[in-house]
Amino acid sequence: LPIPKRRSGRSDGTPTGRRGLAAPKEATPPTPIALVGLPGSGKSTVAQLLAARLGWRHVDLDERIEQVTGRTIPELFGDGEDRFRNVETEVLRGVLAVPTGVVVATGGGIVTRALNRSVLTARSTVIWLDVPVEALLDRLRADATARPLLDDGEPAELLARLANTRIPLYEGLAAHRVDAAGDPEQ
Repeated sequence: LPIPKRRSGRSDGTPTGRRGLAAPKEATPPTPIALVGLPGSGKSTVAQLLAARLGWRHVDLDERIEQVTGRTIPELFGDGEDRFRNVETEVLRGVLAVPTGVVVATGGGIVTRALNRSVLTARSTVIWLDVPVEALLDRLRADATARPLLDDGEPAELLARLANTRIPLYEGLAAHRVDAAGDPEQ
């Protein structure tokens, strides 16, 4: 009779290490966190604070776009919003290409493209920072950050229009909604 060969591994096919013990599993990398919300909702500030608390790195997508292109966001918008969104999509895909401990502050309009929504849901946990439009207006008046989509007209009307378009997208995309009207530390 032939001598049965000694099996290497467990009955479920999992390879074993020494002495028949299961080989250690590799640690699963943390899922990135992506913050979405209207302009002025605090995405950049909260991303920095949350990343510091988690011991992760943070990426401000608009800053990364400026680093990659060597141009400011208003300059890029000068070439047309569609062209800016193409660059934004490529930078987002690069930032989320590898699962790591990172908190990403996205631009408010990242959700306007279906491809971006797919990338965000497939590669990150999406958190919507929700702030009422009135509070956003107060914040934006006190902030000198250039916001190309709010520069051509009455900010209250423009922001209301953005809210009407984007809030349903944030709601459909986000795994979590956070009332961000208060102190970013909270």
